[in-house]
Amino acid sequence: LTAPGWVVFDKTCFYATSGGQEHDNGKIYINNLSYDVTNVIKGPNGQHFHYVELNDNSLIDTTMVADLVIDKKRRLALSRNHSAHHLLETALKQLISDSIHQQGSNLTPQRLTMDFNYSSKLSIDQINAVEAKVNEFILAAKDVETKLMTLQEAKESNAIANFENVYKKLNGKLRVLFMKDISVEVCGGTHVHNTKEIEQFMITNFEVKGSGMCRIEAITSNELINNFLTTQINQFKTKIESFKEFVVANKVNDPKFEQLVKTISYDLTVKNYRLISEQFKQLEIIFTQIKKQLEKINNEKAIEEIKTTLSNIKDQTINVYSFTNKPIKTILQSANSIINEHQDKVIIAINEVDNKMQYLIVTGSQLMNNQNYWSNTLIKKINEITNGSGGGSKNFAQGGTANLAKKAELLAFLSKIN
Repeated sequence: LTAPGWVVFDKTCFYATSGGQEHDNGKIYINNLSYDVTNVIKGPNGQHFHYVELNDNSLIDTTMVADLVIDKKRRLALSRNHSAHHLLETALKQLISDSIHQQGSNLTPQRLTMDFNYSSKLSIDQINAVEAKVNEFILAAKDVETKLMTLQEAKESNAIANFENVYKKLNGKLRVLFMKDISVEVCGGTHVHNTKEIEQFMITNFEVKGSGMCRIEAITSNELINNFLTTQINQFKTKIESFKEFVVANKVNDPKFEQLVKTISYDLTVKNYRLISEQFKQLEIIFTQIKKQLEKINNEKAIEEIKTTLSNIKDQTINVYSFTNKPIKTILQSANSIINEHQDKVIIAINEVDNKMQYLIVTGSQLMNNQNYWSNTLIKKINEITNGSGGGSKNFAQGGTANLAKKAELLAFLSKIN
C-alpha cells in the first residue's frame, strides 16, 4: 500500500462499525512511524478493514509487523454510550412498558439514539422518570461482564436478543453482556466495566417517529452534559436578552413578560435546563404577542401618516408622493381610499426601501377615457426611466427597481407630465 487505503491485520484491537456503534479510531506503528486509522469496517468474512492514512512516500506491505493502538478517549465515550443504551432500554421496560424493544440504534462518541416500539408520546414526567432510573443504575456502580455463550445458553440466562434472526446465522459463540442486577443482553459492542464509569446520563430529545415508533436521543459523561447545558442555556440567555432589549427599546410595559423573566435562572443543571426550556416556550408566545401588537400599532400610525400625506390632493391631475420605508400594502390601501373621493385624479406613490425603489399608480374612474392617465400606460414610462419592471391594469399598476439612482430623474419627469 503506497497511498491512503484499507489494510487487514491478522489480529486487531479495533472495533469495526456494527450493531449501530461507530468504529474505533487510533494509530498503527510500523518501523517507528505512525499512521492514523480513521475508519474500520467489517468485510464479508468478518475480517476488519482499517482505513490507514498513509503519508507521502510511505509504504506498507504484508511482510511488516505493526503495533495497533486505539484512541482510548473515543473508545470510552463509545462504551459509555453503548452501556447507557442498555440501561435506557431496561428503564423503559421497567417504567413504561415491558413490551418495549429496541428497533434501531446509533451510537457515536457524542451521543446515543434509540428507536423503540411504543404507541404513545412520553410525557415530561415519564421522560424525567426514565432518565432518573438510568442515573440510579449508574450510581449503583454495578459491574459489567461479558461472557461467550451459544444462543441457547444465552436464552437460558434470560438474555435479551433483540435481533435473534441475525444471531442464528452467526457461527460460534455470542458475546452476552451481564450488567449485574440490571440486565442480560446479547451484544457485540464495547462497554464500560462498571456502570459508574458512565458518570451521568441525560435525555436531550424525544420524538414520535411514526405509527408505533419513538426515538430517544441522549448523552453521557459529566463533560459532555456540562458542555451541552452550557451551550443550550447560553443560547436561551442570548435569545431572552434580545427579547428584553426589544421590549425596553419599544417602551413596552407587559406584566406577564416582566414577571416570567424574573423567574428565569441560568443555573447549569439538567433540572433547570428542563425548566428554562418550558419557560422559554411561554416567553416566546408572550413576545410574539407583543410584537404583533406593536406591529398593529405601528401599522395604524403608518396608515394615518400615509393618509395625511395622500389627502393633500392638488389641483393637477397627477399627484406624486414620496415615502421611505413604508409598507407598500398600507400605501395602496390609503391610495385606494383617497382615490375613491377623487375619481378625477391619479396618485403615484414612490417608496424607498432597502436601497430599492417601489412604485404604484392608482387612476380614478373619471379618467378611463384618457389613455395617457391609465396606470399601465404611466408605469411603462416609469419603467423605461428607472430600468425597472412591473405592470398592471388601467386603474392600478405596481412595479419597482434596484436602480435607486434614477429616483431624482423620475421625480423630475413626473413633475412635468401634468
